[in-house]
Amino acid sequence: MMSSIPFEFGFASVNWSYTEAGHGKGAPDGVGAVVKREADRLVSHGTDITAAQQLCTLLNDNLNVQMFYISDKEFSLSTSHNLQTVKGTMKIHQVYYC
Repeated sequence: MMSSIPFEFGFASVNWSYTEAGHGKGAPDGVGAVVKREADRLVSHGTDITAAQQLCTLLNDNLNVQMFYISDKEFSLSTSHNLQTVKGTMKIHQVYYC
């Protein structure tokens, strides 16, 4: 997927650096922490969150982070590619395509 799909959307190159799992080193980990903390705050102040789409709407209303809800159908369409496991991925530290 990394070697084809980004280029279909007009990207000139793609870079993916793998870091040790569980250490929160990247920006996505920081965003994830902010999202989790805000969801916890909303629940602790009496908001019942019963669905992912509701959580997405609440976070968009309360954070300076834009969240997108992806339905099960949309997700299934995006993951319908015939992908196979790449052997030796635990030894890969960075992938770069241009």
